[in-house]
Amino acid sequence: PVENALVVGVDDAAGGALAVAFSDSNGAYSLGLDPAGEFPVIIFPPDGSNFIYHYDDVVCSGVLDHQFVEGHLLTGRVVDDSSTPIASAWVVAGDNTDSDFEVLTDSSGVFTMYVRPSTYDILAEGPVGGRHVTALTQSVTVNSDTDVGDIALDSGVFVEGSVETQDESRLGPGMAASIYASLEEGDFRGTTTSI
Repeated sequence: PVENALVVGVDDAAGGALAVAFSDSNGAYSLGLDPAGEFPVIIFPPDGSNFIYHYDDVVCSGVLDHQFVEGHLLTGRVVDDSSTPIASAWVVAGDNTDSDFEVLTDSSGVFTMYVRPSTYDILAEGPVGGRHVTALTQSVTVNSDTDVGDIALDSGVFVEGSVETQDESRLGPGMAASIYASLEEGDFRGTTTSI
């Protein structure tokens, strides 16, 4: 039995927790989900363990038995193009199954997560509001604890200002977003006074 596992019943519609419980010394827990129905349940392992979290849909009146699976530690560091660590970067390890493993980097740009043995594509994206281009590391096989090293995010191009038509009327925000996306793809056509 696993004690102190966090069990959360989720309300997908409202985006919050319906009920929260911790497992006892026998590994048992009770959520008391109401009204009856089918709800997503996430089971997080206790801090300091190398178990993998679990996600499942359960019927409120039903019972969910779960046996934690031990995982392997997947680590790395997200840096910019000058090797400066990037805090709060979003890192996702996906292996073409129904569940991805996600985490944010710490203040040193380091990420750690426990994953099951598999081959993963690792996606790293700078923090919201940052000026970094997303990086994808492909085919990292994890059969034991694995450090992928540094994942470097290139600095992106950031454009500020307004865009006007030939008759000097302003264009809407959708046009500005389209131009920004084109710049990231290296496909910008036109003239600029400064970038």
